Amino acid sequence: MKPYLGYAGGKLSLVHTFPIEMNKMKYRSTSKIWYLSGNIFYIMCVLFCPTGSTAQQDRMVDSITAILPTMDVEDRIEALGDLSYRTSTSDFKASLGYGKQALNLARQTDNQSLLAKSLKNLANTYMRASRFEMALDLNEKAMKIFKSTNNMEELAGVYNNLGATYRRKGDFTKALDFFFKSLNIKDSLGGINLTSAYANIGQIYRQKGEPKKALTYFFQSLEIDEKNDDLSGMAINFSNIGTAYENQGKYDMALSYARKALAIDEKLNDKYGVAIDYNNMAEAYFGKKQYSGSFDYYQKSLTIKRKMGNQNGMAHTLQRMAKLHSDWKKHDSALVFAHKSLSILDSVDNKERKMEAHNVLSEIYSAKGDHKNAMASYKEYIKLRETIFNIAKERLASDMESKYESAKKDNTIEVQRTTIAGQQKIQVLYGILSGLLGLILLGLYHNHKKGKKRNKELQGLNEALDAKNAQNELLLREIHHRVKNNLEMVKSLIALQSAQIEDKSTKEAMLASQNRVESMGIIHQKLYQGENLGSIEMKDYFINLSEGILDSFSAEGKVEIECIMDELELDIDTAVPIGLIVNELLTNALKYAFPSGEQGLVKIFLTKDGVDTLNLQVADNGVGKKNNPAPKVKGFGRELVGMLTRQLNGTMEEDFGLGTTISFKFKLDKVA
Repeated sequence: MKPYLGYAGGKLSLVHTFPIEMNKMKYRSTSKIWYLSGNIFYIMCVLFCPTGSTAQQDRMVDSITAILPTMDVEDRIEALGDLSYRTSTSDFKASLGYGKQALNLARQTDNQSLLAKSLKNLANTYMRASRFEMALDLNEKAMKIFKSTNNMEELAGVYNNLGATYRRKGDFTKALDFFFKSLNIKDSLGGINLTSAYANIGQIYRQKGEPKKALTYFFQSLEIDEKNDDLSGMAINFSNIGTAYENQGKYDMALSYARKALAIDEKLNDKYGVAIDYNNMAEAYFGKKQYSGSFDYYQKSLTIKRKMGNQNGMAHTLQRMAKLHSDWKKHDSALVFAHKSLSILDSVDNKERKMEAHNVLSEIYSAKGDHKNAMASYKEYIKLRETIFNIAKERLASDMESKYESAKKDNTIEVQRTTIAGQQKIQVLYGILSGLLGLILLGLYHNHKKGKKRNKELQGLNEALDAKNAQNELLLREIHHRVKNNLEMVKSLIALQSAQIEDKSTKEAMLASQNRVESMGIIHQKLYQGENLGSIEMKDYFINLSEGILDSFSAEGKVEIECIMDELELDIDTAVPIGLIVNELLTNALKYAFPSGEQGLVKIFLTKDGVDTLNLQVADNGVGKKNNPAPKVKGFGRELVGMLTRQLNGTMEEDFGLGTTISFKFKLDKVA
């Protein structure tokens, strides 16, 4: 039974209580049996009853249940914890029942270690049932006990599980904080159980949009699991590696690793893992535009999650099925799946996923031309986004206040400790030395206190400055986010207006305006989502811009747009005009370069020459100017390109030899 959680195809490591973290094949050798030494029949069950199929697993559970009355209290607590673990990925209700029985018995004993382990075990089961507040509360109680008993290995496990819970709630900052706390303790203990820490940290980086960094941690985790011959851990890492490749658009690699994970999960009868593997394969086929294959695997994943009662997992899979059918141009079916997802989320405390569901609904309604409902769904999306942002802002302020109060308390204690030590020294020396030496020491002590006071004032100023910087960064991200949302609103209003216009030329002008607004909106979206608030990575921006323009002209299968360039970051003052120029050239290429609807190719080149020169080129293999009297850039678009070129101190050249090539050279004040 795999202690991992699925989110957008990924798996997270949890820490088991009975007996150690990350040990799915717990009973494959006698070295793993460290409790119940007095109950020979139980040990025989564990050692010689295989767990590779549902029937065998059920027989194991039945065998352990049958001998529970013969055990003493502590052995029974351990066995109930084991039963909770064995049923955790197949029957949440049974797993909760066993976990609660173990906890109730543990509270009747004086064994604090067993009590804390029972709390941690039950917390994991609550988390798999998406009852996050209960999971956090139980883990925090276990954490206090392990701290008081100085059980660092178990404390590392609790930190790992808290990170997993916060990750499921969508709070990646807290999740990463707890995962690194767990990793630091494990390193200090000689590197025990590092595989789960590496896997979970990698999962956070993947969700933050850093798949290359995530792969580094996933492969470190996989290396440890392969050395230990840990099939469960290998399946988890195969799944996570495939998901990271899928995030990079390497869909064949993603499928290869998903199939490796599936083979192991089926062998181990890990239903939860199989559901995630199916979901990952569906995502890869979705990326390859093989919609039928993708839908089949989403259905398989949904069937398993429904049987297990995994509400969050069902809601996520239904959202992805809605998105799939929208891209498949089956908008009515897409709406059905999206509303089913929202219906489930009404009973689950997951604001992030509900926000995503309204965003998907808005996109589907927009694609259907139902702009009224699209706007309504988009408003719900914005409302939830604002709520999440306000919660994060309040949490940040609360954390800053707590850190300040903690630092203030520590400083007070340190001052008191120093004062007491100084007084003791003065008392000892006063009886030995003369009054003059006592006065000198008193002066030195006074200077020491003044120095500490100055240091404390400086520390307070530094803390205030750090808090102000954090607040400014948060506000700047919010400004970019609000600008992007306002541009989206403008785009939607233009679309709504153009839907009521019959004149073809006017509709084309309105479409061009929508694309211009979207080109600026993408920039602000990249700014608030990225790590650098002052610059844009242009290759990724051009790819997103190209996809939007192709979609607006319904030319995805007819024209291909390639970005032939290395990653290059530009400041926003440079990125906006270059984005508008490329938007105009791509728009005109799609309108005029391929008049008969033939297949076409448009290439975008952007290079940096020295520290202040940029070279931009947009080339197509269309009919060119000789065979098409319509200019490639005309009217307002041509004036806009000319104005933006002059704004960047640039020059423009046109070549109509083979298709059309338009080249620019810009002399800039600065390049990010």
